[in-house]
Amino acid sequence: MVKFQVLGLVEDVYKIRFSPLKQNQNYVLEIPKNATYTFVHLSFNNSGEVLFADPPKDEWDLVFTQYTAKVTQITTGIVEDYLVNGVLLNANGVEAVVELAKPFNDINFIDLENNKLLNYRDVIGYDWKDFDFDNNTYSIAENQSYIIKSVEGNYFKLRFTSFLNTDGKRGYPSFEFGKF
Repeated sequence: MVKFQVLGLVEDVYKIRFSPLKQNQNYVLEIPKNATYTFVHLSFNNSGEVLFADPPKDEWDLVFTQYTAKVTQITTGIVEDYLVNGVLLNANGVEAVVELAKPFNDINFIDLENNKLLNYRDVIGYDWKDFDFDNNTYSIAENQSYIIKSVEGNYFKLRFTSFLNTDGKRGYPSFEFGKF
C-alpha cells in the first residue's frame, strides 16, 4: 500500500509525492505530459517509474480489455458498477456506431449517411454478447455490427462471431471485419 499526493502541475509536468505505508521514506517524482500518448502510467516500484504501456495514440484504434461499466441488474433493476470484458475506442479520433438494420455483408460506404458515428469510448462496449444465467453460457448478439472510423480516417465494418476459444473458455473474442 502507498500513500500518494499530487503536489502540482507546472508547465505540463505533474509533481507527486508518495511513500510506501510500511516505510518512512518519501519519494518525489516528476511526470511530464507527453502529447504522443493518451496515457502516461506510473509504477510505484523502484522508487517510482514513468511508463508508456500503451502504443502512441496515433497508432491504434480499439483496445480489448476489462473495464467497469454501469450495468442494470436484471433481477433488481438497480444500476451499479460492474466489471465487464469488452472493447473501447481510442479517444484520439476513432468513432463508431452500432448497425442493426443491415446484415454485415450488406454494410457499405452509403450506410455512413444513415448513421452518425460517435466518439464515446464504449460505443462497441460489452453488449455484443449475451450471458444466459440459466445455462452459464455466452452467445453473440445476432445482426449486430459496427461501423468504425479509424484513427487514420479509414472506414471499417466489424461483427463479433464468438467470445470463446477453441477449448470453450470465455474471454477470447473472435470477429470479422472489412474495410470500405
